[in-house]
Amino acid sequence: MWRIRNRSIVTKDKRAITFCAHNLRNQLEYPRFPLFLLCVVLLFQYSNLTIFAQDANKSVTLRLPQGQFERWSQLTFEIEFDLATEQTKRDLLDSANVEVIAIASNGEKIVLPAFTNQKDEARGLWHCRFTPREVGSYTAYALLNGESKAESVPVAFNVVEGSRKRGFLRANQKMPYFMRFDNQELFRGIGLNIGWEPRRRRHAEHTYDVLFPKLSDQGMNTVRTWMCPWNMPLEWDRELGDHNQDSLRRLDELLELAELNGIYINLVLGYHGELQTVSGSFPGNDRWKENPYNSKNGGPCNTPEEFFTNKEAITLYKRKLRHLVARIASHPHLLAWEFWNEVDHIQNRGPVSGAALVAWHKEMAEYLHEIDPYGHPITTSISVKAPDGLWEIDDIDLVMLHPYGKTDGLVKLLRQTNSKFGKPAVAGEFSYSWKSGDRSQAQKFKRELHLGLWRGMMSPTPILPLTWWWEFHDSQGDWKLYKPVAKFLACMTESNSKDWSDIAITASQESIESQCIRINGSLFVWVHNKGSLKAAESSIYFHEVPSGDYTMRLFDTLSGEFRELEQVQLEESNGTSSLSLPSIDPGQDMALIIER
Repeated sequence: MWRIRNRSIVTKDKRAITFCAHNLRNQLEYPRFPLFLLCVVLLFQYSNLTIFAQDANKSVTLRLPQGQFERWSQLTFEIEFDLATEQTKRDLLDSANVEVIAIASNGEKIVLPAFTNQKDEARGLWHCRFTPREVGSYTAYALLNGESKAESVPVAFNVVEGSRKRGFLRANQKMPYFMRFDNQELFRGIGLNIGWEPRRRRHAEHTYDVLFPKLSDQGMNTVRTWMCPWNMPLEWDRELGDHNQDSLRRLDELLELAELNGIYINLVLGYHGELQTVSGSFPGNDRWKENPYNSKNGGPCNTPEEFFTNKEAITLYKRKLRHLVARIASHPHLLAWEFWNEVDHIQNRGPVSGAALVAWHKEMAEYLHEIDPYGHPITTSISVKAPDGLWEIDDIDLVMLHPYGKTDGLVKLLRQTNSKFGKPAVAGEFSYSWKSGDRSQAQKFKRELHLGLWRGMMSPTPILPLTWWWEFHDSQGDWKLYKPVAKFLACMTESNSKDWSDIAITASQESIESQCIRINGSLFVWVHNKGSLKAAESSIYFHEVPSGDYTMRLFDTLSGEFRELEQVQLEESNGTSSLSLPSIDPGQDMALIIER
């Protein structure tokens, strides 16, 4: 057996043979020893990759999976520890920090947290998921608690270009209308909330498995969902740090279902009721008394505020984040991390000071960005008013708002929020009412869903507003409203241009609501008759758009059909360019694409 710098190598993996031979020759006393002879020796004697680090009686093995590795496709390393020594057992049981360091051919060092479960932990087996973002050669080694004396010998592998993969999503603070994939394709989210799966066997039609294909068929690509005491909880009803393996398996399945259906997941990691001592508007939201962080349940915190300030609680929450990053961050269909649903309710009903909330978010967002090698966007959400300083945190990438009620002011709200904080704003929840609907109100809920989607379409937001009452809308067949929105949205992103801008537009009649976005020279327009009378012989006026000959396509926002292409003229009118509109019935709307 060859001995190199206090390490022994035994290998049977032919893909690693040449790499190991190079390593051996470079570290032997005779570096001119023929490389091919070393390869022959290694090939002849061994057949599996087994790497031992022998210092301090510790050993670790890193194994590559079989097959070809493609860019933006996930692979899973296995890390196995030799449990023959008591020291290794103690190190692994004492909050072990197991990670794989992957080094790309350009020298980039990627730190990948690893995870295990009770069954595998007893065998000393850990797993590390990795989705390469670049093609080329890589080397990787496993590490325990950051110590070189518990480090595996590197393994080598190559990543080739994949097919039909786009990579991970990035928020764009300078271009709030969209996000971009690693391959630079535009993404604009359209979808809804599925807050949780059914809590009992009834309503099985509202599971992720059943709903995702229905949503995908209507052109939706985004779902916001919660981890909470009744949906994929990690720590509820168990000892802190003992993360629920059933929940983690369902989380894996959720992302697999999302990928299968072309859906991206905004994952909410906690809901406000977990830290409330007062229920508020919904009974049962005062769950602090059940919270495992509560000292009465064996946790480290006497009050909800201490959850955000207690050192042990902060350490435990970071451990939870690290486990989630190890488990699911490598999945490109994870759209964003959202720390809390409606964190201002925690402030008011915990109660918890705004300063403690903001300091906690700053620390956790910095930490999450530090350990997430894929840079998923980070957010948290509010119901009414954010604690002072929350949206100014640099590592909070998206401003998440929940504007319930009529959506008349939605465009203005999203524009002002984006302008004030210099980062994209998203209506993460919205609906006609924050109270659940019934059949007598079905048309009001449906109407506001339609208007909210189209007003969001014309706003500086990378994700169109996400409605909340998914079960109610499903029962009313309202998903058909989405297909026309998705079709028009595809026209907006078709050019893949990043040249998007608001265009000032006014109408000749006060009852006409009008919005316009210019994309790479084309004008995308939405008009809506808010009045009670038919709007005939009305016009819209474009500012900073030259007059002249154009083509126009009218789009029916309910049927999703375009009318025949028309030749139109924008006429100069008092420094603007005007366009005559067809008549619009009360409450109706239409969209237009105008091009030269």
